[in-house]
Amino acid sequence: MKRCIYCLAWLLVFTACNGTSSRPTAATGTSKPVFNKPEIPLTLTDRQAQADFMVEHYWDKFDFSDTAWLAAPDALEQALVDFFVLLPYAGRELSTASMARPIRQSQADTVMFRYFVEKAGHYLWDPNSPYRNEELYIPVLETIYWNLPNGSIWLPAHGPNTGSHWPKKTGSGFRQPISAIGWPTAPGARCRRFDRNTCCFFFNNPGCTACSEIIEHSNQSPVIRALLRDDRLTVLAVYPDQDLTEWEKYRDKMPADWINGYDPETLLKDQDIYDLKAIPTLYLLDSEKTVLLKDADIHIIERFLAQHALNSERN
Repeated sequence: MKRCIYCLAWLLVFTACNGTSSRPTAATGTSKPVFNKPEIPLTLTDRQAQADFMVEHYWDKFDFSDTAWLAAPDALEQALVDFFVLLPYAGRELSTASMARPIRQSQADTVMFRYFVEKAGHYLWDPNSPYRNEELYIPVLETIYWNLPNGSIWLPAHGPNTGSHWPKKTGSGFRQPISAIGWPTAPGARCRRFDRNTCCFFFNNPGCTACSEIIEHSNQSPVIRALLRDDRLTVLAVYPDQDLTEWEKYRDKMPADWINGYDPETLLKDQDIYDLKAIPTLYLLDSEKTVLLKDADIHIIERFLAQHALNSERN
């Protein structure tokens, strides 16, 4: 399912075209609102540049004060979903700044503001959302904090309220501990490779359907296979629960060139060493074990690895 979702991103980029208006047409029973996507200049042929352009200019022609859009919530929600799909394909700083833009500009109308904030929380923060992206949700919360009127303490229904973790915990740029993890299937040589390699942490449960999809995709990915073969990447599968009987039954289904580990003392859960809102969860760490990507989709990790492997070869 996620594979289909993220493949649509480039379809959205290449089919972007001029609309007549970003304002909903009058309700006639058959008319539908049209969201006016930006038109990519013909001079931009590089996919990265195209994605950056789309994300930066996505809301240029949208009137955030026009509450008529709320009479056609499906159309507006689809425009938001398309935006969320595109964001990870733009540069990190640009995607972060661009995510803050609709939240900031929608403050022209309180109803629109709450709509955008709630939808951002639903899609970017909810553990069950296929578009979940904690790093992109951070600018939403920061914009709320810095732009709400003095004395206001309103927070969205979806998000880190009382009893929840603030999203920056164990986020990109933080160094992560690994001592809590046991790896009976990892000989000394493989552990040494883990110490010096870029590492993908794959937190999983035996028999989890989404976990099996990640394993299958990784096995079929030319990028991931090549990096594993060339000893430039280590994948550490981690079982964070206590039922080792189930883990033992499932261990033979893990790829032979992965390290298959578990948490013998359940420290990962008990001490919240890693932020595991849902299973599966993927982290990407560099050789210093600093987080590069947190709770990322396998396709985003694959793309990140491909870009950095290419840059490394060029250098």
